[in-house]
Amino acid sequence: MMPTASAIHLKSWDGQIYEISRSAAELSGLIQDSLPEQDDEDDDDDGDDRMETNEPIELIRVGGQCLGKVVEFLNHYDQEKLEEIPCPIVGHKFEEVREISMSLSLVHLGDTTLSRHLFC
Repeated sequence: MMPTASAIHLKSWDGQIYEISRSAAELSGLIQDSLPEQDDEDDDDDGDDRMETNEPIELIRVGGQCLGKVVEFLNHYDQEKLEEIPCPIVGHKFEEVREISMSLSLVHLGDTTLSRHLFC
């Protein structure tokens, strides 16, 4: 990807770097908490000047393969808005609950297990 003005770079613990738009990155609470403020008057010395230097945000507990899937998910739902999951999940029959869970599995997971992606 070519660098853009609103691009955020994410770095996994194993050194893989991914580029993602700021709007897609803001869909993740973890990444959003790591993003620097978008203001012109950042005079403090708190180390959040990444936007100017384009340094990647390091996610030291996330592996590269997992981060790739997270970026894929965030990019997808930045374009196609995520539907809110009903809580508690309504339905008294297995088929009703299964229908909801099937709609949540739109991102291809490859050969890795679902639990690895949920807890990365």
